[in-house]
Amino acid sequence: MTDVDLLTQKARKQAALAEAGLLKKPPLQTLRSFVDHTLLLPGYSEKDIHALCEEAATFGFASVCIPSLAVPLAREHLAHTNIRIGAMVSLPLGTSPISTKLDEITFALEHGAQEIHVMPHLSNIRNGQKEKLQEELLMLRRETRGRHLHIVLETSLLSHEEIICITRLVSHAEADYIASGTGFFGRIRPIDVALIYVASSSALKIKASGEINSSEQIRTFCALGASRIGTSWGASIFSPAACGQCEHTPKALPKIRDPWLSKTI
Repeated sequence: MTDVDLLTQKARKQAALAEAGLLKKPPLQTLRSFVDHTLLLPGYSEKDIHALCEEAATFGFASVCIPSLAVPLAREHLAHTNIRIGAMVSLPLGTSPISTKLDEITFALEHGAQEIHVMPHLSNIRNGQKEKLQEELLMLRRETRGRHLHIVLETSLLSHEEIICITRLVSHAEADYIASGTGFFGRIRPIDVALIYVASSSALKIKASGEINSSEQIRTFCALGASRIGTSWGASIFSPAACGQCEHTPKALPKIRDPWLSKTI
């Protein structure tokens, strides 16, 4: 049995325990600071970004995760808060040339982003070109040194072996976080987080993301090792109606964004 087989077996066992409700799950009220409040769809308005920032501040989320061009606007709204600004680079395919990605990162950092979320060129792993992917990851790390770097996968498109391989490369590049996906190409599964957890170094943190729209999903992924949750449903999940037992429940909800922008990311 290979090392990959052993890791996959271990991950499957953990995922099965989580899905059966046999892992200890943290209380929802302790997880507000785990949330990256997300808006990544095209066609957003200034009001949408304002509402996203207001919700993040109201609920005490860790950050907002937005397209790079929206960073200056978010900075205006969050200037006097502790909410971090995360910029998504090369969304949603990750197929931009590395020079384009580096230019986008420079723009985001110069305009106030504290965290950079990047889609790497995953075709390299499919083509057996691990060295090319590693080179890209190292360049991204050098460009973001001193800031939080999130490497975003699309685990729904990858095999178990590919997830393990990429996780090891991301660990070697010393990124801060590895994220499971964007939600554009499929829903995150417990096995995805479990695979990343068993294959990662202790220094690499896990962000679970990809169509997360319930409190039970959040608690399950945190039980499996995630320390960040990327979702556009944070305000609904932590609302007084959905979370009446939560401590520090906000007194009032901010205005709701346009319904067509409510797609889960």
